Amino acid sequence: MKPSEGKFFVLIALLMIAGFANASILASTSTDKKTLGENEVALLTVKLMNDSTLDAQGINLRVQADEGIIFIDGMEERPNFIKTIDTIKSGELKEITIKIKATSAAKESANIYAYYGTGIELMQAAVAKISLEPAAAEIKSSYQKESTTANDSIIVDFSLKNNSKNSLYQASAEAIAPKDFEINTPPVLEEKILPGGVMAQKFKIAEPPNASGEQTIIIAYGYFDSNVPHYFEKNITYNTQKLNYPLLALIGFAVLVVAAYLFFRKGEKSGVKGTKEKEEWAKSGKGK
Repeated sequence: MKPSEGKFFVLIALLMIAGFANASILASTSTDKKTLGENEVALLTVKLMNDSTLDAQGINLRVQADEGIIFIDGMEERPNFIKTIDTIKSGELKEITIKIKATSAAKESANIYAYYGTGIELMQAAVAKISLEPAAAEIKSSYQKESTTANDSIIVDFSLKNNSKNSLYQASAEAIAPKDFEINTPPVLEEKILPGGVMAQKFKIAEPPNASGEQTIIIAYGYFDSNVPHYFEKNITYNTQKLNYPLLALIGFAVLVVAAYLFFRKGEKSGVKGTKEKEEWAKSGKGK
């Protein structure tokens, strides 16, 4: 490499560093609920603002939390949330909304950390704090598998008990299943649950014939408490085995071949090979 070329690459590198230094990213976090009970779901919003005259490229975001808080992506629960934003233009505000869930109320609070920056090491962070406390309602759930000639079904027994001193309003619960599963039980709804009262339902979910591996059924439930809405998700995870239909067909064919072979072998031992021989054998009295 010529000395002039080396100076050129050094200059480009310095310009890139200076450009990123001037591309200032400001971040903030907020949640739509400040207090969560076990299984309660909330929305976390992360705002990234490019407070500079230059576009920012390749902004990485990693959100994680203290014990007691997890992140939800579709029907999956994850320990963190990771996202890369290709470009944040000068003066642009990006908002990322993330579902979070409280897994326990054993602790009084939990922090959520939003780390951001470029490269592997994310040195900047914004923090949101969530208070954790027991929910007004206690839930119980159990499941069993029911097999029929048509398909298999998961039966989930669900109950919600009002443990508070005040009534709960517009309480409801429904089952959420993976694609191709069939939910055969409609949602349950109670206009009012008195203190100590219970709302119960038995949900039946039919599996598709090709279901295999780990499956997740979600019981989503909620209510109004002092005019405040609360929404919860209880995950039920189980394993199911997929029937190997080609193997079953091969086994059935093999059984048929063996049965046919044994049948004709029996005929050979008796000296019977066809209709004419069979009639003569019967007339001789040997077939009696």
